[in-house]
Amino acid sequence: MKNLSFLLITAILFLFAQSLLSQGYQKGNFQGTMPMDGKITGTIIDSITGQPVEYAIVAIHKMKDSSLVTGSSTKTNGSFIVEGLPYGRFYAEITFVGYKKHVVRGILITPNQNSMNIGSVKIEPSSTDINAVVVTGNKPAIEYKLDKKVVDVTQNVVATGGTVVDALQNIPSIQTDVEGNVTLRGSSNFTVLIDGKPSPLTGSEALQQIPASTVQNVEIITNPSAKYDAEGSAGIINVVMKKQNVKGMNGIFNVTAGTGDKYGANMNLNYKFSKFNFTLGVDYTDMKYAITSYTNNSYVNHLKDSLVSRTNNGTGNFHRKGKGIKLGVDYNINDNSTISLMGNVGSRDMYRPGTNYFNDVYPYSSSYYITNSINEAIRNYYNLNLDYQLKLGNNGQQLSASAYLNAGPDNVPSSNITDTTNSNWVSTQNIKTQPQIQIAQNSNETEFRGKVDYTLPIGEKGKLETGYQGRYYQNNGSYSTTGNINVLEQLLNAKDQIQAAYISFSNSSFIDYQLGFRTEYEIRDIKYGNNDNKMEKPFYEPTIHLSKELPWDLQLQASFTRRIDRPREWNLNPVPRYTSLTSIMVGNPNLQPDVASSYELNLMKKINDASFVSAESFYRQTDNLMYPMPSHTYSGLDSTTYQNINHDRSIGAEFMINLAPAKWFNFNASLTIYNYQIFGMPVIPNVPQVNNINTGNIKVNPTFRMPWGMGIQIMYTYNAPTINATGGHQSSNYSSGIGVKQELLKRKASLTMQVQNLIGFTRVTSTSYSNSQTTMNWFQRESKVFLFTFSYRINNYKVQKAKTQQDDNSSAPDTDMMGNP
Repeated sequence: MKNLSFLLITAILFLFAQSLLSQGYQKGNFQGTMPMDGKITGTIIDSITGQPVEYAIVAIHKMKDSSLVTGSSTKTNGSFIVEGLPYGRFYAEITFVGYKKHVVRGILITPNQNSMNIGSVKIEPSSTDINAVVVTGNKPAIEYKLDKKVVDVTQNVVATGGTVVDALQNIPSIQTDVEGNVTLRGSSNFTVLIDGKPSPLTGSEALQQIPASTVQNVEIITNPSAKYDAEGSAGIINVVMKKQNVKGMNGIFNVTAGTGDKYGANMNLNYKFSKFNFTLGVDYTDMKYAITSYTNNSYVNHLKDSLVSRTNNGTGNFHRKGKGIKLGVDYNINDNSTISLMGNVGSRDMYRPGTNYFNDVYPYSSSYYITNSINEAIRNYYNLNLDYQLKLGNNGQQLSASAYLNAGPDNVPSSNITDTTNSNWVSTQNIKTQPQIQIAQNSNETEFRGKVDYTLPIGEKGKLETGYQGRYYQNNGSYSTTGNINVLEQLLNAKDQIQAAYISFSNSSFIDYQLGFRTEYEIRDIKYGNNDNKMEKPFYEPTIHLSKELPWDLQLQASFTRRIDRPREWNLNPVPRYTSLTSIMVGNPNLQPDVASSYELNLMKKINDASFVSAESFYRQTDNLMYPMPSHTYSGLDSTTYQNINHDRSIGAEFMINLAPAKWFNFNASLTIYNYQIFGMPVIPNVPQVNNINTGNIKVNPTFRMPWGMGIQIMYTYNAPTINATGGHQSSNYSSGIGVKQELLKRKASLTMQVQNLIGFTRVTSTSYSNSQTTMNWFQRESKVFLFTFSYRINNYKVQKAKTQQDDNSSAPDTDMMGNP
C-alpha cells in the first residue's frame, strides 16, 4: 500500500508536468528554434599603453534580463570573435585581472545585420600605482547565503597542493583530525556532493581524495532545504569544481611535489564552440605521510585468557593513492533546453603498512611480539550523470530530470605477519613465522538514482518547487579470513531502496521565507548465510528557512530541518571481519537509522563588500543514535559493534569576523563553542565515563597580498578537548600552516609553497571505555611537511572568479559600440 502511494505521487507529478508543458505550447510560451548565426567581433586594448590585452574575457549578456548567453577570450593580438548568437539586443561585459570592468551596450543582431564589429575597446587598469607596483583588491574567502556558507577555495594559499580537507581546516563548523577525518559541528554524519551530485566516495574519504587545486568553492549546508536528500544528519558539504563557460579553449594544469614522497598532478580542460561545451579532467595523487601511535588496553574483567593489559607501539605510514579521468559534454539544444552528460572513471587506494610492537601482560607472565601488517582499501569506480533541463517559457517555469549511476568493486585486503620476540623485541626465532592472517573483503557496489524536479514561479517573488526521486543500492560481498586461526567465510547481499517526494514554497513579503516538506520510504534487505533481515520504514522531514534584512546592513536568519543518518553496510554486516591481528569488527543487521532535528538562528553584519561579522547559534538533537560498542572476546580479540541508544545533543554558537582594512590585507578569525551531551549511554560500573562536555575551537587566518604578485597566508587552528561516543575523551590539539604564492609569466602561472606544522606537531590522545576494557591511545602524523605546486593557466582559466575580485571600489563605465559614454 505504501509503495502504491509513492507510485501515485510519481504519476501525479508527471501528469502535472505534462499538463504544464502542453499549456506552455498552447499559450505560445515555448520558443521555437531560432537561427544561431549572429556574430560579434572586436579588439580589446589597454587605455594607457595602447597595447592589446590578451586573454581578456568578453561575456555577452541579454539586454532583457542580463542573463549570460556566451562569451570568448581575446587572442594574443587582443582580437576576439563570438559566434552562434540568436537575434536580439545584447551588451558585452569585458573583464580581466588588473582592469576595471567595461560594458559595451547597444549591440543588435538581426536577420538583416547578423554580424557586428564593436571596434577597438579601451579598458582602464584598476590598479593603484604605488612606487611602480600593483596592488589588487580582494573579496571575503567565506560568504553567507540563505542556507549555506560558501568557501572560496581559490583564495586558500595554504591548501594549494593539498586536498579539500586542507582547505576546510580554517572554516567555522568544520573540524579535522590528524588522520584527515572531518566532522561538521562535532558529527561525522554528513553527505558529500560534487557539483550537487552524489560522490562515488563518502564522507571524509571523499574529501581526502579531491585535490584542492581542482575546486572552485565548497558549500557548507548545515540545514539543507527539502529539495536535498535527507541523508547526512549533520548536513551537506557540496564541492563545486572549477569550470568555464566562455568560447574557445581554457584550461589549468597543476603539478605538486613535497617532502617525504608526496606527489600529485591534475588537469582541467574546457573547450566551447557553437552549442557544445566539452570538459576533460585528469588527476593523479600519491601522498605518503609517516605516522606513529601508541595504544594501551587495560582489561577490567579478566576473561578466560586472563589477559591483564596489552600495549602497542606502532610506526608506519598513511599512503593515499588515486587516479581518475572525467569527460563531459553540454549541448544547448535551443534557448530553452540543455542536455549534459558527464562520466568519471577512477580508483582510490588507502594503503597503510605498519609495524607494531606488542606487549601482552598476564597475571604471572608477559609475551612480546612484532606484527608487520598491510591494511588496504581499494575502490575502483565509474559513474555517469545525465541531466536534462527545459525552460517552459520566459516566466521562470522549469522542468529538469537527471539520472545517476555509480558502480564498481570495493576491496579491503590485508595481511599480518607475526614474529615472536624477547622483551627488547629481538626475534627469538631463526625464521619468521608465515602470515598468520590473510583477510579478503571483496564487494561490488551498484547505485542508481533518478529524479524529476519542477519549478513554478507564483506571483512576483514566489516560487513552488516539487519533485520525486527513486534510489536503488546493492552490495554483493564476500568476506574470508584464513591463516593460523579459525577460517571464516561468509557471503553478504545488501539492498536498499528509497523513494522520496518533496514540495517547497518560497516567497518574500515582510520576511523572506521557504517552507518545505519531504517524505522518504525505505526498504532495506540484508541477507547473510541463511538469515534474511528486512526493514521497511517511512521518514518525514519538514524544513523551514526564514531571512530578514534589518537596518544597519544586518541580516537575520532562522531555520529548522530534520535529517537522517543511515547505517552503511559495514555497520550492518554481521560477519566478523579482522581489522588487525587483535581486533575484529562485527556489524549489527538490526541497526536502525538515526534522525537529527536541527535549529539555527544567525545574525550577520555587513561592514563593506569584503568585511563582515556574524554570530550563529545552533541546537541539534540526534534520536536513536548509532553508538559503537567495544568489547573483549574470550579468544583475546578486541571487538567493536554498533547499537542504537537514546540520543545526543549539541547546543552552541559560532562567531566569525572577516576584515579587509586594505586591499593588501585580509584577516579572518572564528570561535566555536558548544555543549555536547550523550543520553542513554550504557553505564559501566567503576569506570569514570563522561557524557557531557563544553568544547569548541578557535581558527585564525590572516592573508597578505604583496604588490609584486605574491600572496602569503597563515593558518592556525586550536581544537578544545571533547568526548567520544564511548564516554571517553579526546585531548586538545592544534595545527598550523603557511602558504606563499607567487604569480609568474604575466599571471599565466604561479608557484606555491605550502608548509604544514612548521612549529611543533599535532598529536591527539583519546580514551575509550567498554564493559571489559579501558583503552588509551595517541596518534601523530608527520609534521614539517613542505609542498610545492606549479600551476599554469590556458587563456586565463580562472578569470571568472578574478572578475569578482577586481570590482572593488571601481565602476564599470557604460559605453556604446564606439567606446563613448
